[in-house]
Amino acid sequence: MKARSLLFATIALAVTAPALPAAAQEAATQAWTLVQHGGVLPVRAVIAAVRDQLGPGAPIGVPYLSNDGGRPVYHVRWRRVDGVVMDVLVDAQSGRVIG
Repeated sequence: MKARSLLFATIALAVTAPALPAAAQEAATQAWTLVQHGGVLPVRAVIAAVRDQLGPGAPIGVPYLSNDGGRPVYHVRWRRVDGVVMDVLVDAQSGRVIG
């Protein structure tokens, strides 16, 4: 299953990479490298962690990785089952919701 997810992500990156501006393409490559080398959690694990901490719901769009004061964080837009939409920051190394 992990290999299939990795294959899908690689294909998705390869298909979309030519359409991305150079800076976005570089950021996506850096994020992928961090995930591969264990520096940050993969998006699937982050979504599960958000669900565990905030309750049932689903992400809106794709969470993205950025740098917040020297630490990697995921930005996640989360829709709870009651329809409330929340923008949360998640520590990319621990999966803990931090904001």
